[in-house]
Amino acid sequence: MEEEAKARRIWREDRNQAHEALFLKRQQQLVDLSSLDNSTARMKIILDRKGDAQEQLAGLTELIDDFSSFIRRAEEKEVNTATLRRKLQSLQLRAYYLYKEMKKHERAQEFNERDLKKILNDYENLRK
Repeated sequence: MEEEAKARRIWREDRNQAHEALFLKRQQQLVDLSSLDNSTARMKIILDRKGDAQEQLAGLTELIDDFSSFIRRAEEKEVNTATLRRKLQSLQLRAYYLYKEMKKHERAQEFNERDLKKILNDYENLRK
């Protein structure tokens, strides 16, 4: 009996994840994400060539601005993109907090790079 309940729970979770992924994919088709794609690509280039902290801050500022402008454009279009906007707002907030940490403290560079890569990977996963 427990195995059957566990199997049903797993099936529901898988179905919900698939539904959310499809829903996000449809929302992405309603709006243009090219500026965000370009910003994340530039940020990856900076990280790949081991850019200094100032270069990372400049790229991160651009990424945060692009998150903001995309979210604002999506709201203005008044299309059903609430889930996508919420996920992007979460990424934007994480990027903003990382920016504040980088400005305030001189942390080890590898921590900044790790956190930036995680944000970029989460964005890529959202786009898949």
